[in-house]
Amino acid sequence: MRLVESVIQTAGGQGYTLLRNGQGSTVHRRAVGNTGLIEPVDAAEAAAVLQLLEQDLFTVGGLHWVGTGRRVMQAHAILVSTPLRRRAARWRTYRRPAAR
Repeated sequence: MRLVESVIQTAGGQGYTLLRNGQGSTVHRRAVGNTGLIEPVDAAEAAAVLQLLEQDLFTVGGLHWVGTGRRVMQAHAILVSTPLRRRAARWRTYRRPAAR
């Protein structure tokens, strides 16, 4: 659950992009600031983003020019739906049980 909350928070702030190529799709995180650079995410984070996309909680947005430092390409923005933003805000108000 913590991973999903972290992914939702990152998607609403810093943002994710979806690169589509011949082999499939890869998820990248936008670099801090408005630089247009992206950086790869680990497998667990990418799986959480793709799962939220499959459940229509995230949506695929328009194409934007992004770069990895060596290459410039187009990638789709990943957008957070309004119902998910509301749900995540409600989750933040819940108290977590103490760790055992």
